Amino acid sequence: MPRCIRVRALEIYDNFSTRRAIVSQKLVALQRANTMASSHLDNLWRASREFQSSFRKFIRTGAATGLHNGSETMRYPTVDVPDVTEEYLTELLDIRGFKF
Repeated sequence: MPRCIRVRALEIYDNFSTRRAIVSQKLVALQRANTMASSHLDNLWRASREFQSSFRKFIRTGAATGLHNGSETMRYPTVDVPDVTEEYLTELLDIRGFKF
């Protein structure tokens, strides 16, 4: 009788250990996805700040006057913006099996 209890306890422990390992792996994957998403958000913030700065400079320099005299083509400031869409972030999380 004690042996059966031990086997069951061992099975329960093995199941618990397996589940704990799976949860641990998912948490690590979620941390990685969170880090990547955070990095992308930082890039978007930086790009937004650069765009604001460029646009202010564009307005200050009077480049907008090119619209009125017809001799110049107005050029808008451009910045590189990372392609981070909701679909991309969802895909990033789905890679590791997270469904939100």
